[in-house]
Amino acid sequence: KMADVVKMHKGVINQFVGDEIFATFGAPVPIQDPEISSVNCAIKMIKKLEEINNDLVDILVERLTVGIGLNYGPVIAGNLGSADRLTYAITGDAVNTAKRIESLTSNLSNAILINEPIYEKTKELISAKPWGEVSVKGKEKKIMVYQVL
Repeated sequence: KMADVVKMHKGVINQFVGDEIFATFGAPVPIQDPEISSVNCAIKMIKKLEEINNDLVDILVERLTVGIGLNYGPVIAGNLGSADRLTYAITGDAVNTAKRIESLTSNLSNAILINEPIYEKTKELISAKPWGEVSVKGKEKKIMVYQVL
């Protein structure tokens, strides 16, 4: 169900890792306003999760929750690997930072955290509150993060 939401917003799922979905917006095929598409997708995923929880209320001990981290920046996209194992992949600092932003949601329920470039592109379309500058692994400087409300 979540994969359908990603596709609906012109995202591409690069891989499933455990219970995580790693999706990109604008690679391998460029799209207009990937920041807006990614935020709209995240909001719809939270709404879809509510439907999933309602459908599974009789069999779940606890309601499912998610944490979503979005980052915007340059990436390296293409076939990586060797002749024995070639895989399409997205990599780079922007990917690592997205994962670090997502990790900030670990104690939150159904939270969407975004970086400043996404906030700047979407601030007229969404409601968000600043989290302030946060330290994330792999970054010397703190980064500004916002929570989508």
